Amino acid sequence: MLGNRDDAMDVAQEAMLRFFSSLGTFDRERRVQPWLFAIVRNQVRDLWRRRKRRLGEAGEALTRHLVDPGANPEADLRRNELKHRVWRALAELTAAQREIIVLRDFHDLSYSDIAGVLDIPIGTVMSRLHGARRQLRARLEEGGRHA
Repeated sequence: MLGNRDDAMDVAQEAMLRFFSSLGTFDRERRVQPWLFAIVRNQVRDLWRRRKRRLGEAGEALTRHLVDPGANPEADLRRNELKHRVWRALAELTAAQREIIVLRDFHDLSYSDIAGVLDIPIGTVMSRLHGARRQLRARLEEGGRHA
């Protein structure tokens, strides 16, 4: 979500501090992972607010770190172009759309866990995810026609 290793490390450190400092209030009947993701989500939002960073810049930075230096140059170029297209398309989505796609497709959280992280019903998760994926697909198709 941040596209910058240093920012991600700062968020992870702060999230872990908050996680351990609030362990006493955790409901042991619930799963830990969604609760931790909610803490991380809040830390990411706080960082975005503090730095007013554009996701487009973060996506570009992340893309530079994703290129496999061992692959052949032509394959690297195609993969890099695809990553740029995906990150640009993600950057055009709303923050809520990006967030739900990242939680499901990048972190592989279940619908139930996403509902817990976002504090919304499971049906809303499914609806928002479907809409976000539809928007992402449309953005990618638009970008492919203009490329």
